[in-house]
Amino acid sequence: MTRDPSRAPARARRATSPTNSGCGGGPSAAPALSASPGNFQNALSWNGVAGATRYWVYRTEGHAGCDFGKALVAEVTGTSYTDGAVANGRAYHYNVVAAGAASACYSAASNCASATPSPNPDFSLSCNPSSLSVPQGSNGNSTCTVSSQNGFSSGVTLDCTGLPAGASCAYNPNPVTPPANGSDNSALTVNVAGSVAPGSYNFQARGTSGTTVHTFPMILTVTAVGGDFSLSAAPPSQTVVRGQSTTYTVSVTTAGGFGGTVSLSASGLPRGATATFNPASVTGGGTSVMTVSTQKKTPRGTHTITIVGSSGTLSHTTTVQLDVTQ
Repeated sequence: MTRDPSRAPARARRATSPTNSGCGGGPSAAPALSASPGNFQNALSWNGVAGATRYWVYRTEGHAGCDFGKALVAEVTGTSYTDGAVANGRAYHYNVVAAGAASACYSAASNCASATPSPNPDFSLSCNPSSLSVPQGSNGNSTCTVSSQNGFSSGVTLDCTGLPAGASCAYNPNPVTPPANGSDNSALTVNVAGSVAPGSYNFQARGTSGTTVHTFPMILTVTAVGGDFSLSAAPPSQTVVRGQSTTYTVSVTTAGGFGGTVSLSASGLPRGATATFNPASVTGGGTSVMTVSTQKKTPRGTHTITIVGSSGTLSHTTTVQLDVTQ
């Protein structure tokens, strides 16, 4: 006798494969999710799933990762989402579920993807002094500092914008690569042709690294060529024991409206002796301290040192005596 399958016991009928008649053609595969951190944001992306018309984005926080506390933060139709409601330095965990046209038709959850937002590496630019007074046909100098932020350690190319026609700038070194969370300097020289009209000009020192650009505001004051300056030094003579140092005060006195920058140097120093100036240049009149340092090998005796002041085509000198003993 043959048994009718339709009259099989209920237990046997329940063992057959179930059929989801409400999700025909709906999503069945789970998306593959990836997460990339940014500055106060996490960027999510996943592959498209056949049958999906939208995607549910779930976020969790805390040590349990994606295991507990899922919150629906977005429903999107594409395959990417940027979560901007996050804080830097905090870990976030995500799942994505592919859904069909009916809310009852959806896939399994994606893998758990985690990301911790953090500030983007960056740099800042500053220059000192920020205001330069330069006579026509001369140049002015500043020191520009590139400082790393958030671990930035890439090369920064320096230039200037907004200079008047006939003026140009140069940096040394260029580009500048600061150490991570440190800083590095570059010497800025602004050259002014004799054709540049006297007056004040706003310009910017600019640093560029890839798509990141920062500027620093500066002022260039061009003074008319005219007037003059003179040099003097006091005391006229100093005595120093070999291996020690002594100082002189160098004065720059202007006349006829001179407002240029006078760079200072010294010549005629005895063997083993060096001279430094603080500051190295004087603008519009003022003083600088010259320190003369000797060594044990510096010859004894009286030596004449010539101090030189230069500004554009102008140059003047004064002399002092150095008596080296023992």
